[in-house]
Amino acid sequence: MKSFLSLITILFFGLSALAQEEPDLASLKQNAERLSAEDSAKVVEHSIKKATWRSVMLPGWGQLYNKKYLKAPIIWAGMGTTIGFAIYNHQEYLSYRDAYNIRIDDDPETTDQYLNIYTASQLITLENTFRRWRDLSIILTVGVYAYNILDAYVDAHLFYFDISDDLSMQLQPSLQNGMAFFGSSVVPSLQLSLNF
Repeated sequence: MKSFLSLITILFFGLSALAQEEPDLASLKQNAERLSAEDSAKVVEHSIKKATWRSVMLPGWGQLYNKKYLKAPIIWAGMGTTIGFAIYNHQEYLSYRDAYNIRIDDDPETTDQYLNIYTASQLITLENTFRRWRDLSIILTVGVYAYNILDAYVDAHLFYFDISDDLSMQLQPSLQNGMAFFGSSVVPSLQLSLNF
């Protein structure tokens, strides 16, 4: 019965362990020698510090350094949008603040542009609303700026990360030698192969 189970196991799992080849060291050495000094001089190390500091100095520059060319316009659009909202909300805040100050100063020579449009309490509400929106826009601008730096830093760390099709993990049946307490020299098992 044991021999029948062993035969079925061998047929089922195959002889993949016996067919494995060792890496050819001679071909690996030849490939390493092919890289001449000229080729290795052309290889420029990608600097994480450069990517980070470039993003600190000018948003989007770190993304360009990391060769993430589509991210830079997104950073620029985010910074431009939030700065634009901050400027607009600040101008509206000043406009309503000045209108309220004109209304309460009792000076007959100043003209109130919102005289028949808003009451004094509505001017205060509008002033507070645009001040909050301005502050929120400034916070969002700082957030986009911080994201820009963090994104450049992470992309620089992952610059050499290999995402080619050669990366694989394979789980396959195999046969192992040596388990003496089973009474057989060949034991079925699972083999994990990592290809880099």
